[in-house]
Amino acid sequence: MKTSLCLTVMFTLSLAHPCLAAEQEDNPLQKLHRLLGNWSPPEAAIERWPQLKDRWTMSMEWGSERGIFRIYEGRNKLDPKQALLEGMVYWDPRHQDIRFTAYNTGLKLLFEGNYQLEDESRIVRHYQVHYPADKDLIPRPDLPGWSREFREVYQFTDHDTIAQTVEIKVADSWEFWGGRTEPFISIRDQQTEQQPEE
Repeated sequence: MKTSLCLTVMFTLSLAHPCLAAEQEDNPLQKLHRLLGNWSPPEAAIERWPQLKDRWTMSMEWGSERGIFRIYEGRNKLDPKQALLEGMVYWDPRHQDIRFTAYNTGLKLLFEGNYQLEDESRIVRHYQVHYPADKDLIPRPDLPGWSREFREVYQFTDHDTIAQTVEIKVADSWEFWGGRTEPFISIRDQQTEQQPEE
């Protein structure tokens, strides 16, 4: 019995090994490597929103075996285990798509969507947010259902600066979300160690 199990495991690993090697060489997640690191708002934004002082607006890091990205938003700089939102970004082989799933534990919000690389300096994240049945929490309560569709555009203005816009889908068009018509700027934190690109 032990010999049979051992041979089965060895056979499975021998079949998987070439696939794993190829996957490491041609990892679809590598398209998002520019988002890796910890991102902070500029000083002007911190002056306007002091609650952002000790938080990274976004953190993205490789997971084990570089099979996923771990993503955090509103991550506490003093206690990085604390974040407003955390999730993972992964390759969906069935749909040939870079997907992400995240959860806001405080507000009980589920985020599901995908990333698309439009060009070398522009990444778009489309997603739905699923809300609890709470009229005080959901944006645009005039719209039907308990989910809302959003689009975020990450436009790199240089290697370490992103101009980010957030839009909500209303009927068949997109509207800027939260009253903002200007991009929100995030700057890569140079004090944190960046993981090398492959």
